[in-house]
Amino acid sequence: MKGILGALGLHPIGFWFIFWGEAAERSAYYGVLSVLATYLTDTQHYDEGHGGLIIHLFKAACYLAPLLGGFIADRYFGRFRTIIIFAVPYLCGYPILSLVQNHLGLYLALALLAFGSGTIKPNLSPMMGAMYEHEGKPKELISSAFTWFYAAINIGAAVTSIVVPWALKVYGYQKAFMVPAVLMAAALLLFWLGRKYYPPDETKFGPAKPRTTVTMATTMADRQTLVRLMVVFTVIIFFWSVYDQTASTWIYFIRDHAILHGMQPQQLSAVNPILIVVLSPLFNLLWGWLRIKSAVTKMKIGFWLTAACMGLMAITGLLVTSTTKVDVAWVIGATVIITFAELCISVVGLEFAFSEAPLHMRSRVTAAFLLTVFFGNLIAGVMAEVYAKVKPGLYFSGLTVLMAVIALIFMAVAKWYQVHKQRSLTTATT
Repeated sequence: MKGILGALGLHPIGFWFIFWGEAAERSAYYGVLSVLATYLTDTQHYDEGHGGLIIHLFKAACYLAPLLGGFIADRYFGRFRTIIIFAVPYLCGYPILSLVQNHLGLYLALALLAFGSGTIKPNLSPMMGAMYEHEGKPKELISSAFTWFYAAINIGAAVTSIVVPWALKVYGYQKAFMVPAVLMAAALLLFWLGRKYYPPDETKFGPAKPRTTVTMATTMADRQTLVRLMVVFTVIIFFWSVYDQTASTWIYFIRDHAILHGMQPQQLSAVNPILIVVLSPLFNLLWGWLRIKSAVTKMKIGFWLTAACMGLMAITGLLVTSTTKVDVAWVIGATVIITFAELCISVVGLEFAFSEAPLHMRSRVTAAFLLTVFFGNLIAGVMAEVYAKVKPGLYFSGLTVLMAVIALIFMAVAKWYQVHKQRSLTTATT
């Protein structure tokens, strides 16, 4: 324990303002998401297919807006100002969702939440990484910071995935949605209080600055890097198309077909973030023990774990009949496996996007990585409508086959990426 605390003490002071601010902001986001599926069917009277479609379109929008946030930060305002400016509409979305409980309020609130969350998202992690580079921290500490940053996301998600469904059961949707509103206000305050500890943030407004000369060789190298990254990102889309159904089809499956032992179906959403918090430090040790440094190798393992998870969900679905339910332990087991996959793909991918990107494009490349979630949720939205029309066992069996094929494709992509990256490095040194 003393060793962990000592290691945490090596991080810059500014990291902790970002850490707790991110925890509060993500707790607000995941608090809404934990009850959104049932809110759409119980209060807004959508069927499961349309409810799932709305959830995935909302999540897709949250991961399209990062393109705008990354562009504005890199070209105009800088990261800190972009986060502060776009936090305002984000903050407004929560009380609207709570107080205006009709279709108009729903769509306006979700639009504000997606716009605000998305424009902030591609700037926090690059700001954090730049802080370590500015202070001359070792590369190993940056990797640790990204792991803890991801843990912050899941600390927030774990807390509100328990608290908001409880508030829903006791007080109803209106007051339940006010919990995320308070948390988002706290997140903004925490982030603002840490402003003097963040690295210098270049803004393009004001007096003209001398431009750095960019050679043709540098431009070509940047383009080759971007092409390699985009190929990897394209395959990651299919991970999100399956993973993000934990907030839609999984919730409906648990509600209709699982023996819950007194729990609310939405509270099962807390299992994943709790596991992330517990397992993140262990995974850092595991990669060192296994001597696996390559990000694409780690992600390759994640794809096979995702296929295994869907195989377990397929078995669970096949056990269900019109009169028989399954114990929720089956779904918890699948959640454990897909959490392992998330640690291999999402956590690693966030650092991968930062470390592999050209220096002057880090916010935009991070936005491009987040865009994989956008496309993944577009696919998931179509899949969710299929879920309402077929039996769960057949549905999850189809996803198992899909992920097995995708895992094979990523194996080929990982090999291609490593070969071309090494070739590019060899060319650059000759």
